Amino acid sequence: MARHDRIRPVAVDPGETALGAALDTADGPVLVLGPVRSAEALDALVRLVMAAALVMRVTCFMALAVTFPRACIAGIAGVGWLAPYPSEAETAAAGGRAGRGQSMGAWRGGLWRMLLVLAAGLAASAARADYHVVARVALGGEGGWDYLEPDPASRRLYLTHNGHVQVLDMDTLKLVGDVPDSPGMGGVALARELNRGFTANGAEDKVGVFELDTLKPLAKWKATGKRPNQIAYEPLTQRVFSFNSTGRNVTVFDARSGAVLATIEVDGRTEFFAVDGKGMIYDALEDKATVIAIDARAMKVVATYALAPAREPSGMAMDVKTRRLFVPTHSRALLVLDADSGKILASLPIGAGNDAAKFDPGPGLVFASNGDGTLSVVHEDGGDRYSLVQTVQTEPGARTMAVDPQTHRVFLPTADFGQVVTSASYFGPPPPPTPDKPNSRGAILPGSFRLLVLEP
Repeated sequence: MARHDRIRPVAVDPGETALGAALDTADGPVLVLGPVRSAEALDALVRLVMAAALVMRVTCFMALAVTFPRACIAGIAGVGWLAPYPSEAETAAAGGRAGRGQSMGAWRGGLWRMLLVLAAGLAASAARADYHVVARVALGGEGGWDYLEPDPASRRLYLTHNGHVQVLDMDTLKLVGDVPDSPGMGGVALARELNRGFTANGAEDKVGVFELDTLKPLAKWKATGKRPNQIAYEPLTQRVFSFNSTGRNVTVFDARSGAVLATIEVDGRTEFFAVDGKGMIYDALEDKATVIAIDARAMKVVATYALAPAREPSGMAMDVKTRRLFVPTHSRALLVLDADSGKILASLPIGAGNDAAKFDPGPGLVFASNGDGTLSVVHEDGGDRYSLVQTVQTEPGARTMAVDPQTHRVFLPTADFGQVVTSASYFGPPPPPTPDKPNSRGAILPGSFRLLVLEP
């Protein structure tokens, strides 16, 4: 503490100074607590004043603790804000003045330390996570669903469901629109600068195009491969990439004209992807346990990363700042990869039947949504260290998701299934897989479709 902030016990003629007067000296301001007859008495008075200040600090902290209990508990260990008196060494360094001095800024310093406690605690609380289901929004209807895509700018959430794209307000959770005629729906991609949205219409091997503002369908583009499942918009090149699952290729479209620019052949069944915004796209090949890196400008695969011994990569997310890929697998492991080298940096345990991963850069959290009715939450600890901080109980079948980076809400669609849910198979015994439906599930009960909303 700076010397000019110290309360210094000094000898004062009782007739010269009123109680509480402040003097400016060459050494800085001196608070005079006279008149008193001795240094011992002055020291006792200082102790009394500081005890009162300590009580006030504790009172304020307790008020904060009532509002932010986890934050305060998490932060108190690392910040020694309660020490009310300086050490003898500090006293000696202050110039050997009588008695044990204390900071004029003790209250200010205590307040700042309380704020540090709170900040540290909030950070720790965020790192631990405390997600839970806060709402179940009934959407009804029949048929299956697939992926979601948030648009934080417009506060809209796009959800593919039974040949439609349902559009919800992310704040009110009300349906605000619908994009029809998207048979065999898969993913949704948004190009806000072009006022366009794109859908992967797997049942007709086409890409649907609609206007974002009005949700009006504009066109359908024929893919060069079978069963488009995922669709990506790459902003640097303004190109649309249709990942054709059973066609084992990727169709590249001009996002404005719809012209086919290239077909990229891949050696596997494409799954989810990540776009870095700098011209690179990464996609998981589910049946090959690999991740491919696609140069959007050259429109070709430039690298392949092996994931073995993990199998069946399903979702994918990316921290574009650190260039880390997060790849959940059906080996019940979330892999962390260096996007440039493909090196596996970490492996975290997750639930069974994963189909998606998302990254929220604010709190540095990675989410993996699992069909067994769990949501795995992983925290970026820094320095390529990661930790599983929470396993949230959701509902069986809630295996795709979206994350709102503004509110940090997580959205998970699910429904009730016509077959008994067992520990062996969270959808019940499914029908035999086919080339077009390798992950067949139990029958969905009409009218049971709903959206789970989770908050920290």
